[in-house]
Amino acid sequence: MKISTNLYVLLALLLCLNTIAQNKINYEKEPFKDLLEKAKSQKKLVAIMFHATWCEHCEKMKTEVITDSTVYNYFNKNFINATYDVDAKENKALVAKYKIKGLPSFQFIDENENIFLIVNGELTPKQLIQYGKLAEKSKVVLPQIKEQFYKDPSNSQNALGYITSLNTCG
Repeated sequence: MKISTNLYVLLALLLCLNTIAQNKINYEKEPFKDLLEKAKSQKKLVAIMFHATWCEHCEKMKTEVITDSTVYNYFNKNFINATYDVDAKENKALVAKYKIKGLPSFQFIDENENIFLIVNGELTPKQLIQYGKLAEKSKVVLPQIKEQFYKDPSNSQNALGYITSLNTCG
């Protein structure tokens, strides 16, 4: 009888630990190229957080924003998520490629590495979700705006719309 009681307690503890461990954005651990393939197969953008251990704003984002249930539920459902320490040797090429200048930096890209949105700095949970939604909308709208522009580059409204969209997307 005592063994079964201990077993139930152990199982309950494991379930609690598993639930606690899932209360954050699920960052993928596979190589960057594999993330792009996953984004393609799931038809999602990749949401990348570039950070550094010495960055106070990055740490605040990790402890107060990324752990917010509305944030991690939204990002886990809608994006392939990745995080990279800008100071780690293995991330130097990626940091250079994406021209990281401010931290934290959130970049939303597609499977072809097209950037749809760049957001730098500390954000609230509400702001981060709003930017995520903007990135998703940009994935749909930006190609249409680009197509309109190239159909008639002399149209000033099309040109302004395209330039504004590109500026917003980073």
